[in-house]
Amino acid sequence: MKILHSFKLKIALGLVLFTSLILLGYSALFLSTTQRIGLERMNRELVAMGEPQVNRFHPEDHWNRLDESLRSLREDSSKGGYEFRVSTPAGAPIYTSRHWPTNLTEKIIGIPYPLEILPDPPRNEPPFISDTRPAPGDRPRQRPRPDAPPFAREGGRPDEPRPLHHPTPRFMTITDGHQSWRIMITGNSRISFTLAMDLADFQSELRSVQTLFTLTIPLALFLLATGGWLLAGQALRPIRKLTRVARQISAKDLHQRVPDSKADPEFEELITILNGMLDRLEDSFLQATRFSADAAHELNTPLTILQGQMEQAIQNAPTEADQQAYAGLLEEVQR
Repeated sequence: MKILHSFKLKIALGLVLFTSLILLGYSALFLSTTQRIGLERMNRELVAMGEPQVNRFHPEDHWNRLDESLRSLREDSSKGGYEFRVSTPAGAPIYTSRHWPTNLTEKIIGIPYPLEILPDPPRNEPPFISDTRPAPGDRPRQRPRPDAPPFAREGGRPDEPRPLHHPTPRFMTITDGHQSWRIMITGNSRISFTLAMDLADFQSELRSVQTLFTLTIPLALFLLATGGWLLAGQALRPIRKLTRVARQISAKDLHQRVPDSKADPEFEELITILNGMLDRLEDSFLQATRFSADAAHELNTPLTILQGQMEQAIQNAPTEADQQAYAGLLEEVQR
């Protein structure tokens, strides 16, 4: 039971407790930061893949080709798969990728857009307008109107498709009961586009990091506890010296002192005080010893004389009762 009250054990346990709090806080911060950075990276990937699908009009077979591209990407990459769903802003389905989880549809339908989608501009105006101030000698330059229809042409040259209004994408993480998905919802005035990314690989990597922390933190705490125990023993070495010197001190050996040549600064004052106490104790004991010797020497002569007189009184006692009385006094003097 003594080890439970050991000062070394208290130091080691205090070090382990303090370090464990730091490690746990660091682990939680690291895992939270890793998850946040991973989700931000996936959000950027989803935006890069999703925005081109809603910022312009596409032919009818575009979604089939997109589905084929995502399937090939899933097969050629170690990343999780991508699935998508196209619907009207009201939620009526237009196209769903082949492996789209049906459980996600119920969770996504009815989720409002984060921003209001602006309607497309009217189409009853010419696709191009002239600059108001052309350069001298040049024919007026033509620039496409923002409301021009896709693939507007001038002089037989195709122009870029005009961009469509679409809101800032909305991101969320949804679990369909078996898998977790990172969802991006965006759209334009014609469609609602939902792109889902499988989080299986990301969660597997996150679990690997958690397992690594789970295995390494106890080992680190064990090593810290061992190191704390050894360091505490090293720090308490001057206390052991004090204990050893105090154990050797006796009435016949009061010259023992604690060596202070290699003492730590924290223990120098304590060692100095203890050695000073031993000096005073030795001086007091020597003084008492000398006093006892002097007192015994001073009392020796009168007691010897008194003893001789008592012996003579016993020999000259007139009665036996007097002899017994003198004999009792002689015994006291001899004692």
